[in-house]
Amino acid sequence: MCVESLAQDVRYACRGARRSPLFAVSVAGTIGIGLGVLCAWFTLVNAYLFKAVRLPQPTELHALSWDSSVHDRYQLTLAEFEALAADTPVLAQIAAGNTVTAALPSGQSMAGHLVTGEYFAVLGAPAALGRTLTSADLTASASATVLVLSDAAWRRYFNADPSIVGKAIVLAGAPLTVIGVTRPGATLPGDETIAFWAPLTLATTFDLPDPATSQARSLFVVGRRRAAVNSAYVSRSALAALA
Repeated sequence: MCVESLAQDVRYACRGARRSPLFAVSVAGTIGIGLGVLCAWFTLVNAYLFKAVRLPQPTELHALSWDSSVHDRYQLTLAEFEALAADTPVLAQIAAGNTVTAALPSGQSMAGHLVTGEYFAVLGAPAALGRTLTSADLTASASATVLVLSDAAWRRYFNADPSIVGKAIVLAGAPLTVIGVTRPGATLPGDETIAFWAPLTLATTFDLPDPATSQARSLFVVGRRRAAVNSAYVSRSALAALA
């Protein structure tokens, strides 16, 4: 009975489509657009709400910014970040960074973060190959000509070369030594397209102002709160050192 009813519905739909082809096309197009929008929204919701963050205790991580009477979510200068790092009772560690885009000799572009040495320690993200950045990579004596690749970038741009650690690649016209490759998915939400991390001291290499002298509020800040601190308390008190 159900099969016969379905067959009748199909025949009726086909006759209707032959009588009004433009109407049928418009309905099909509307349904297609609706499904496309629905799939796009599901992709966004899945990425930002349901997809697991592959970092230890991700609920302890907080993005830090500050608001004024005329603007919300100000980023920080390096001086403000250093003042916050020196006196923040609610956070165990904090790190700062800036986002850049740089070209390979092939002409392909990669998005990256220039970060302080504590960045990977704050995230709790060890390397799959080699090592991640440390504070020693940002000292003047180290020259800081190193970078860490994401797992996706290592596979896409360097054919998953197992001997990539220690090799020099040219990025933004400068030779940089690969010191490590991250584990798959070991990033903050929204950073899935980030292909590399390099020391913040390389800002001028990537045509950015030197954060040591610039007064531009261009640094994003991420911190890991102390285990004994309530998450609501972070938003009220984390930036008290800048007041």
